[in-house]
This record gives sequence, C-alpha cells and structure tokens, in this order.
Amino acid sequence: MDYEFELWGKRSVAKVVEAGEARPAGLSPEQYDRVMESAAMRVLLERLTGLQAVATRPTRWLENIEQNLSLLNPSSTGLWSVANIANFYRSIAEHPIVSAILYSQATQWFDQSGSDGQKWKIVLDPASRYAVDVQGDRIYINPALLYQTSSGLRPIEMERLLIQALLQKIYPYDSQLPEEPFLGVGVIELMTDKILDDCGYKYPRQTAAATYNPNAPDTEGTKERLIETTTYARRNHDQFEEAAQGLFKNCTERLTGRG
Repeated sequence: MDYEFELWGKRSVAKVVEAGEARPAGLSPEQYDRVMESAAMRVLLERLTGLQAVATRPTRWLENIEQNLSLLNPSSTGLWSVANIANFYRSIAEHPIVSAILYSQATQWFDQSGSDGQKWKIVLDPASRYAVDVQGDRIYINPALLYQTSSGLRPIEMERLLIQALLQKIYPYDSQLPEEPFLGVGVIELMTDKILDDCGYKYPRQTAAATYNPNAPDTEGTKERLIETTTYARRNHDQFEEAAQGLFKNCTERLTGRG
C-alpha cells in the first residue's frame, strides 16, 4: 500500500521529509514511520540517481583512497585501519550505489587536491550515541554496539558501519530516523542490508534502528526493549523491505544506464 499518497494525497514526499513535519493527528507511530520510511527512501534514491553517471567514473579514487582517509583512535585489535577500510571500499566498488557515492566524494577530493578539509576523518568513539554520526568531514563510528536481528542481538560489523557512513555522507541520519526506532529500521539500515547482501556479505539483517552499547550504563533498558520487540520489528522490517524492492531496482537501473 502506498501510504504517503493514501494519507497525504499527491503532496511531494520530498517536501514532507525535508520539512520534518510532526505526526498528523489520528496517525499511529507505526503508520507514521511507514509514511516517512517510504518518503525518505524516495528522497535518498533521488539523491543517488542525481550523482555522476557510474559509466563515466574513473578508477583514480580507488588508487588513492588511503591518502584521503585518516583514522583517529584506531582499534587495538587491528581490525580498524586505513588499509582495511580502503580495501573494503575497493571490494564493493562495483556496486552501482556505492560507486556513485564514492565517485561523488572522490570528485571533491581531487578538485581540492591536497586539502585536509576534503579528507574523511574517521573517529572511533565507543561513547557515541549512534553507530555512525557524520559531522562535516568527520565520521564518528561506534564499533562497540550491538544491533537487533531476527535471532537476537549481535555485534555490529565493520562493513555495516562503513556502508552506513557512505550513505550518511549524502543523506544525514537524523533526516530519516524512525519515530519508533525499537519497532523498525530507517532507510539507512535497509539500504545497508541491501548493499551488504548484493556484495556477498551474508550478515543477518538489522531489524531495528535502535542499538545497544554494552560498555555504557543501560539506564533506559535498551537491551531489554530490543529483545522484547524482536518479532514485531522483524515484521515491520520485512514489510518495508518488500515495499522498497521496486525502488531499489529503479535506482540501480538508472545508475547503470538501463533505466
């Protein structure tokens, strides 16, 4: 069901999202999330398809990506390193959505050759509230979090965080955070799962936008709430994913010149 048109007629879904409108009276939080998820997905995909055509992308950024990354507070485990981050982005570079985002960022890097202001500064911050928080050229990442899956809580993977960082570079997270983050995902989480799956990373899907930090006091009962809402969140996730399949297909076709 196309909720945004059923409830708000033929108004521009982009304007609804960008205006950050409050939930209309008579709409449950779950219905409102569905409306905003669908609208936000359309806005994100429009931004993606507005990027430079993938067919003309150069390979120069692949060769120089290490020079355009810096890592602050590196992990003692060695998993988080500039080399590992660069190698991961290279491994998924052929995905049309990833390629379009990286190409758009690389254009900024090379147009501003030698400027630190154009580099990505990845900051590992175990105290960060969000898994990924993009603030200008700084990308704050919390690698200590657990996320909800259909089979329980799971440590968040480096690959998941790096894809979320890519998506947030063109679409800030607070633009599409669900009103009920324990009951479903937003566009960033859904798109991340799609890209991971397309690129051969068969991780469990993230079924709620909310995450849990085992290294911080759980004063709000986050862990318990995530466990309690697992079944409901999975149902919401599956419905959103099914509704988004056509949008994913359209975006990919347009990026690859087939649409």
